[in-house]
Amino acid sequence: MRLFALALASLLSFGAAAHAADDAAARLAAAHELLRASKTAELQAVRIDLVIDRAKEQLKQSAPNLSDTDVAEFAAILKEELERDVDTLVELRAKYYADHFTAAELKEWTRMMQSDIGQKLTDAEPDIMRDMATVDYLWMKGAMARAGARMQAAHANGATHL
Repeated sequence: MRLFALALASLLSFGAAAHAADDAAARLAAAHELLRASKTAELQAVRIDLVIDRAKEQLKQSAPNLSDTDVAEFAAILKEELERDVDTLVELRAKYYADHFTAAELKEWTRMMQSDIGQKLTDAEPDIMRDMATVDYLWMKGAMARAGARMQAAHANGATHL
């Protein structure tokens, strides 16, 4: 009887593990379908261009003696490096989605992205990303200036730490 109970427990445990693996595979497949429907890999090109633009600005500020040719060369190399990793980034995003959503939720999200409003969102996303990148940059720039001023004021008043 003990042997039977042990064998049954082992089978149930193996069955649960197999079910969990199937469920994980289904979630990952659903996440990949969502990323295809929302054109994630294609949108990454817009993100890369935005990153390159910011990197060039920062490089010019931090190394003003660099020539425009040097900055352009760096930007080209950076773009190659970022583009090289797009598939890896998409795969990581699929895994994150699969970890946080059920297969049913991912399929529902995919159906939404395939609807008229979902397609409109996907088509508008590059312009939204460009607009938001500017807003985010100005927001961060303002916050950094205010933080720097507060830190200088604190140190001017004798603070040794904040």
